[in-house]
Amino acid sequence: GVNFDMSLYNATVDRYSNVYPNPAKDIVTIQSSFKVREIEIHNALGQVVLRKQGSQNIETIDVSNLQSGTYIVRIKTQRGFANKKILIALEPVAAWSLLA
Repeated sequence: GVNFDMSLYNATVDRYSNVYPNPAKDIVTIQSSFKVREIEIHNALGQVVLRKQGSQNIETIDVSNLQSGTYIVRIKTQRGFANKKILIALEPVAAWSLLA
């Protein structure tokens, strides 16, 4: 069989993975057609601010300790990883601000 690398971006994994709700304030759900091995949340500087091991197609992660802002959720699977942008908004967000 082919050996896949968790450290490589994979467009198929990206297409078949989803992160919700967005914007989020506490619990974020990561859903993928591929088993989620690890979730990393990166800040705007690319630093990992949160990491969680996984084993299922659906995993959750608590982001309530993070500051409001835009983050990248990196979903690592045995087929490679996906990157999903997410807005963490601890205060209610006006709909128009999402268009910016």
